[in-house]
Amino acid sequence: MSLWTMIFLLAICGMAYAAWNRHQESKQGVVRDMWGNPVSDGNADRAREEEMARELAELRDRVKVLERIATEDRESLSLAREIEQLRDERSKSQ
Repeated sequence: MSLWTMIFLLAICGMAYAAWNRHQESKQGVVRDMWGNPVSDGNADRAREEEMARELAELRDRVKVLERIATEDRESLSLAREIEQLRDERSKSQ
């Protein structure tokens, strides 16, 4: 194989890699400017942030409800245990 054949094959491999890389980035939604720098879509970022903020607020509300359920249930269970202990102590003393 001559030197020029090797250079030609390396150039073909480089172009194939660039095409594959461009395809992968387009599948992921990456947009580049004419210098090759990634460009972010401001509207998409804002929409994503709003969606995440809304989801975070919903999750916080869910956690508050679960905490309230957990603490209310504990109080009723501990009260039931105390009543049972008093009944046991009363029955033992009689």
